[in-house]
Amino acid sequence: MQPRTVLIVIVLMFLAAFALRFAVVRYGWLPVSEEAVLKHATAITVAYTHRNANKFLRIDDPADVRALLAALHVQRDDAHGVYWSARLPAATIGFHFSSSHYRTHNMDGPNVLGGYQVDRAFYDKLNEIVSRKEGEPVDILARPWNNPVPLKGQFQPKGQNPIGNDDD
Repeated sequence: MQPRTVLIVIVLMFLAAFALRFAVVRYGWLPVSEEAVLKHATAITVAYTHRNANKFLRIDDPADVRALLAALHVQRDDAHGVYWSARLPAATIGFHFSSSHYRTHNMDGPNVLGGYQVDRAFYDKLNEIVSRKEGEPVDILARPWNNPVPLKGQFQPKGQNPIGNDDD
């Protein structure tokens, strides 16, 4: 090959790579962060514990999903410096996409979604929507072993039995 031909091929490859990079970034073919991926969710599933019962709530109302995704901001896009725990997660958040793909993250704290540090506004908005759907205040991170509801027959001081059978 002639040196001029080699130079033309190299320049064309450089221009093609630059054009491809521009297209990938511009049209989001290859998202650069987890936040960019999660922002394309069409529905969100929340698995949490409330009143000693495991509950699953699918949020697919477009207004609620938009509000949740607007509140989702990844502050740190890696797991460095984020607290990790070996205990069971308090809540699991699932993100559903239009391509029928599904991605889950454990929520171990108000600012911890999987290995990512997120704004607390996401947690607050999630609690607001879940509470509205449940019809009562719900904290999705409340673990049942922190505030267990006594079972019928367990000792409770008179007047403090949440089950309502105080005349025993």
